[in-house]
Amino acid sequence: MSRIVPTKRNERVEFYKARTPSWAGSATLIGTTTAAVTDLDAKIAAAESARDEQVAALAQAKTKTASFYAAVDAVTIAGAAIIKDIRGEGQRTNNPAIWEAAMIPAPAVPAPIAPPGQPYDFKVALDGNGNLIITWRADNPAGTQTVYRVYRTISGQPQTYLGDIGGRKYIDDSLPAGATEVTYAIQGVRSTAVGMWGNFIVKFGTNAGGQQTASIAQSAPKLAA
Repeated sequence: MSRIVPTKRNERVEFYKARTPSWAGSATLIGTTTAAVTDLDAKIAAAESARDEQVAALAQAKTKTASFYAAVDAVTIAGAAIIKDIRGEGQRTNNPAIWEAAMIPAPAVPAPIAPPGQPYDFKVALDGNGNLIITWRADNPAGTQTVYRVYRTISGQPQTYLGDIGGRKYIDDSLPAGATEVTYAIQGVRSTAVGMWGNFIVKFGTNAGGQQTASIAQSAPKLAA
């Protein structure tokens, strides 16, 4: 047999409320009593009253919750303003007693940023125009930007500054013809911080086919940080 009484509470109350007038007028016919229907009416009225109280309580609870949240927001704003004042005073005076009295932790001292990494793992190659392409690696702190100063020394000549480069690749397009051995020195720079030098020697020659070659003959090892 299919269900005739709704499962939802509000619908259940309305179901019985819609039927009690007919049931009261036909109590004997339908096999019940007027007293039973009257008792059901009383219980329906009590349920409706309780429902109204519930709706009012929910509305009041919603209002109270909104009031509580607004009050907490006001506390947060006022408290944050005081903490800002405390931090400003602590940083201005550098007095550790301020943090203890305020019962808030002192700002963490930022760790010093390591200097630029030493260039290492150099590689060289010649392009079609005879220019020397130099690449290298360097271990730099995350989030930092490093430029590299490139110097060159040709046997019997003073060291020459070639320029600064933003990446870890440099193309030397000013090599004099006939150079057989060239020393390079590369150093990472970040603002006023400088890293350790990376030094290497490049030897030039020709292969069996008469083509010019370039290879690293000597490279300074990477030093431990």
